[in-house]
Amino acid sequence: MRTRITRDSQRSFAVLGLIRSAAPEAAVVDTVFSPLQTVVRSLGESVIPYFRRSPELAKEVLDRVTSRLEEYVHHAVDTGVDGLFLAVTGAASDASSWGITPDEFSDWIAPFDRRVLRAAEGLTRIIHAHGDNLNLALLDDYPAEVLNWSPATSAPTISDAVREGKRVAMSGLDEVQSLYWPPSRVRETVLAARADAGDRIIVAPGCTLHSDTPPSVLRALRESVEPVLARA
Repeated sequence: MRTRITRDSQRSFAVLGLIRSAAPEAAVVDTVFSPLQTVVRSLGESVIPYFRRSPELAKEVLDRVTSRLEEYVHHAVDTGVDGLFLAVTGAASDASSWGITPDEFSDWIAPFDRRVLRAAEGLTRIIHAHGDNLNLALLDDYPAEVLNWSPATSAPTISDAVREGKRVAMSGLDEVQSLYWPPSRVRETVLAARADAGDRIIVAPGCTLHSDTPPSVLRALRESVEPVLARA
């Protein structure tokens, strides 16, 4: 039985419904943060030492948060979304992963992430592996069809990811450096990514674009894939 959805969730579903109504031909993808990241975003990084001191507390909290996220995903499916974008943190070696070890990732992150992804079965499931110097082996058993990451700061290269063929690659634009690029550099970079992938790629930034990214960058990104879209 589903639990009552929150007012914030209701607002999210209303927005998703408006997007679907305004652009029925477009792919609508909703973003969800992994359970541990959801906790950290709410309570701060200080929760990590508490979890280390009490692994049972960690699992209890994460189980409850995951259950709510599963409910959210089920309701999002009802709005007619096409995909789920799950932002996964903890598989990298930089500060964004809070010093999470591979064992902690396997204990605190992966089992709960997999539950959220299984709740989205039937949708196109995108995992965004966040951070630098990723250990993508930690995500091997994630039930997802698409991998989004930043090749500028972590292996694999786009060509290697496409060659491995585990998931569809979603990348191609450096989300940080493109903030300062002229349109010609954006087009050059995206065309190179398409060539590396043999056009078997969803062209996108490797992570969130800065809110002050110039519109010219977005237009150049679109222009770089329009010839393919026209043939579809």
